[in-house]
Amino acid sequence: MAGRGHLDREKLYELFETLDKELRHERGDRTVIYVAGGARMALGLHDGRTTNDIDCVIRENHGAASKAVRKITERAKLPNDWLNEELGQVMPKAPTPAR
Repeated sequence: MAGRGHLDREKLYELFETLDKELRHERGDRTVIYVAGGARMALGLHDGRTTNDIDCVIRENHGAASKAVRKITERAKLPNDWLNEELGQVMPKAPTPAR
């Protein structure tokens, strides 16, 4: 069963490649983004699913990621909520690594 959104598997990969390039341009720091929901299914399944947004949690390098997302949003004329971080409100916090 395919979704009815505007982001298909190909467009999702394109957006993540653009985000990766933008982040490397901004900073060399590692960025960790966990993807869930319809975007995860569209990326993982090959059945034509689409989604309206990317439900995600940004765990590392949040500031640079947010800045890159704003740039991509403006350049590509995407809706402001194409990368949706509301998932972070219900996800448990990542454990603090031992040092």
